[in-house]
Amino acid sequence: MLAAGPWQPAWIVQLDSQAVHIRNSIVDIYRQGQLNLLPPDQSQPWVMNASLNYFGILPNNATLSYVLTDLQNRTISSGALSDVNTTNATVTGSTMIPDGAVDLWWPSQLGPQNLYYITISLQSSSKTTVASVTKRVGFRTIVLNETPISDVQLAQGIAAGNNWHFEINGHEFYAKGSNFIPPDPFWARVTPQRIEQLFQSVVAGNQNMLRVWASGAYSPDFIYDLADEYGILLWSEFEFGDALYPVDQAFLDNVRAEAEYNVRRVNHHPSLALWAVSIAIPLRVHCGHLLTYVLFNRAATNWRTWN
Repeated sequence: MLAAGPWQPAWIVQLDSQAVHIRNSIVDIYRQGQLNLLPPDQSQPWVMNASLNYFGILPNNATLSYVLTDLQNRTISSGALSDVNTTNATVTGSTMIPDGAVDLWWPSQLGPQNLYYITISLQSSSKTTVASVTKRVGFRTIVLNETPISDVQLAQGIAAGNNWHFEINGHEFYAKGSNFIPPDPFWARVTPQRIEQLFQSVVAGNQNMLRVWASGAYSPDFIYDLADEYGILLWSEFEFGDALYPVDQAFLDNVRAEAEYNVRRVNHHPSLALWAVSIAIPLRVHCGHLLTYVLFNRAATNWRTWN
């Protein structure tokens, strides 16, 4: 049986001439100077980039501000975002959070799952808030270390080659977990209560990472929310698998829009370990445009590579 048909909420957005609606957003948190796939300096301050996708017409000289609070609603930091850049669809800015101003988020059994709320407000030149978005975030670095085995490691008896392990907040750790397949043939029947019961079993089984299997559906926000709370890292995959896909430009444009939307939607979750391309797709040279599209979180960071 093939499940088909609309099952997600849908909206019609009607705006006044001066109104703005936030369609999607991304908050990217990493250490200053952090580079793709390389362990960062854990003493550096945090860089927080924010970008809002919007419908409507931005006011002239629009700005962005932020308020960072803990779960008890105590303000940790606030102010204006700098380097604000606007297009006809996005507005972005960034700020710095001092090292030590926040507590780190850790996977299960490695430390506490410290979480914070960040509110990003889009403001007019008169400082009137036009639109805002609030996300719950965590401060952590996670890197998939694939650097060559060092002389120190060789002296420890580690075989020559390359590393292949995760590091969280500068610490190597053993990733223990399972495959997370679609929990029900009909995603509309998947509730937060069912996922929470599953995640409780994951933690009770001393696991700290799940591979979110492709060929299902993109995980809803509440799955990442619960993973943040329980300290479960999610190896996430784009929803392509077990098939050869078209490579015409219209299809590739649709893939790119799909990937960018979902990466921006969930990037702020500390439980997001990385994005993997797919599952069980035979490699063919002329399919390279699709198959080499890799987006990493600052696990690996969220920069995009197209070949």
